[in-house]
Amino acid sequence: MEESTTHLFTKYLAGNCSDIEVRLLLEHFKLADKELLLKQLIIDALKAPEFSQVNVPDLDHRLEAIHKNINLHLQNDQIKRMNWWVGWRSMVAAASIILMLGAGFYFYNQYVHPYSVDGLTAENDIPAGGNKAILVLANGKRLALDDRGNGKLAEQTGVSVTKTKDGKVIYTMLPEVHGKDIGSRPEFNTLSTPRGGTYQLKLSDGTTVFLNSGSSVKFPASFANLKERRVELDGEAYFEIKHNEKQPFKVTSAGQVVEDIGTVFNINSYADEPNVKTTLIEGSASVNATVLVPGQQAILTKGNLQLKNADLEEVLAWKEGNFLFRGEKIESVMRKIAYWYDVEIVYAGQKPMADFRGKVSRSRKISAVLEILELTGSVHFKVEGRKVTVMN
Repeated sequence: MEESTTHLFTKYLAGNCSDIEVRLLLEHFKLADKELLLKQLIIDALKAPEFSQVNVPDLDHRLEAIHKNINLHLQNDQIKRMNWWVGWRSMVAAASIILMLGAGFYFYNQYVHPYSVDGLTAENDIPAGGNKAILVLANGKRLALDDRGNGKLAEQTGVSVTKTKDGKVIYTMLPEVHGKDIGSRPEFNTLSTPRGGTYQLKLSDGTTVFLNSGSSVKFPASFANLKERRVELDGEAYFEIKHNEKQPFKVTSAGQVVEDIGTVFNINSYADEPNVKTTLIEGSASVNATVLVPGQQAILTKGNLQLKNADLEEVLAWKEGNFLFRGEKIESVMRKIAYWYDVEIVYAGQKPMADFRGKVSRSRKISAVLEILELTGSVHFKVEGRKVTVMN
């Protein structure tokens, strides 16, 4: 293999290629035997010192899955030339990182898919989730927010409730009640997102809550005259707390109490997850009286609390609109897909044992995510309606 080409590919594996260098590298794939070139490039590049410790098991088997997807790509005459090259760029990157990570894989948002997943077509593809939620007021009235127009939704004791066009419910203290006694019995409201829905909530004290799909938060419409501000969470949410020393803010969820001390944090407390994870982003907070510092994560498992350093990018990926997997098993990956696309997940045969790694936008349809996962060659899917069958 030409030395300059191998050097360029080695830079690409290390993530150091410029856009111009990427285009130069891809020019080599105009040759007839693209499979042989890709295989030889990877073998030669992995001899570089920076990859000397990389284990590359079963090279032919792993490349077979890549070549299958490449051939499907080339056979789709509806894909424009530019998309072909974007697809090749992601294919080459995926192939290289698969080999670098052994049983893992990496994928890119730019991947262009030809509907290769069994049962999926352009007509029955499942769209990504969006701004969907139901607000239940203290009097029991249910408001489906995705069906409601923007503007005022309701008025409760001391507060006005409005909806904005960007998917947010805002509770505002009415000016005429400031400083007045409006009673100490709170009126509880509940905001719930379905599977495939997210929403933002601004509480009457100025605290902002970002609610992930399949989650709910119960809260007082007004915190006036209360000794503490306490809300209840089921699922996952990101909190930006408006700190008030005289009125502590507490979040109860799945056997734990999180108390803010001037805080931004994320709580993942889904019932089908094996543990509850609380990650402190800024400020200070305590979980069951154990104080965290920024960048720490508290993991509660069957009453046992442990602390570790958090991967903040992974924790906040959902809020930033992405899936981000860092060595996750297939069950964890598919739980996230199930919540976001509102699908049922079933397993046929032995579950894939690979550790999955990668990043893709949550704005993509389900076909994009499943097809990229299939690129590893370690998992396959069949889609029937809203049921996704996972096969080894």
